[in-house]
Amino acid sequence: MLTGLLLLLSFSFAQAQKGKATATIDSSNILIGDHVHLLLQYTAPANAAVQWPVLNDTLTAHLEIISKQAPDTVSTSSNKLITLSQALTITCFDSGSFTIPPIAFSYKLSGDTSTYTSLTAPLLLNVNTVAVDTTQDIKDIKAPLTSPITLREMLPWIGGGIVLILVIALIIYIIIRKKKKKPIFGVFSKPALPAHIEALNELSKLRQARLWQQGHPKEYHSRISDILRIYIEKRYHIPAPEMITPEVLTAVSKQEGLSTEIQHQLKNILELADRVKFAKFQPLPDEHDQSLKEAVAFVEATADRTAEEPEKPVAQTDFIHSQLNPPDKEDNA
Repeated sequence: MLTGLLLLLSFSFAQAQKGKATATIDSSNILIGDHVHLLLQYTAPANAAVQWPVLNDTLTAHLEIISKQAPDTVSTSSNKLITLSQALTITCFDSGSFTIPPIAFSYKLSGDTSTYTSLTAPLLLNVNTVAVDTTQDIKDIKAPLTSPITLREMLPWIGGGIVLILVIALIIYIIIRKKKKKPIFGVFSKPALPAHIEALNELSKLRQARLWQQGHPKEYHSRISDILRIYIEKRYHIPAPEMITPEVLTAVSKQEGLSTEIQHQLKNILELADRVKFAKFQPLPDEHDQSLKEAVAFVEATADRTAEEPEKPVAQTDFIHSQLNPPDKEDNA
């Protein structure tokens, strides 16, 4: 009887030394591609060094591990035991019945060279396909649902459209400018001077050029005639550069406010220029100077003073006049 009691105690101690491994799933029937949770638990002595199984991305050729949590300790009522657990999420993409194989857990005790191993029980997982009603007609796959387009999504297209329109407009503009033989981009220039200021400037430059003194009377008188004709065109809108002298004189005589003396001076200037240009007439030195002075007088007498700049006309006109009418001593030099 004593021997039997010793055997019973020895068996109980051995049972206490063994670990316990379990595996459970929250559903044994799923559809293809669905997820199922597999819970692994292992109970061992509290002082044991547990060797947890290493699980990769698959359990079998058909069962894949989607995610797994780190092993966690579960408290027990006994201080002599410890329970560890790990939750796995698995799936299957084939239909049929598949077995979750036994998973081995083990531990060692300090001072003991033995390794104690336990296996979980195998589990059956049924993977079903989606039921198809063969009595119904096959229907087309529905198109994806569309969401409303937002302004932020449209902005790149709107911006691109504006840029495209501007590029097309620029190309058309360049083609038109080239056909008209005009520069692609207009030259920005300062506002034009009043007609009388421009004419007086040109007469001043002509005097400083000293053309007749250098033996060029024809060019000298032609320049005087051209300056006055351009001035008359701008001042009275008469196409004087394209008109002969009698036509110019007739058109100018119809303008209001012109005295007979001024008209007579213009006649002397233009007719003298014609004689020098076409009849090779050689004026006297005084006639050269007189023609320039009368041209200045005509411009000043007919100037439109309302076209002058508010601050500069007086000083500028006086300077030009001083250049065009130097002392007689300089004229005779």
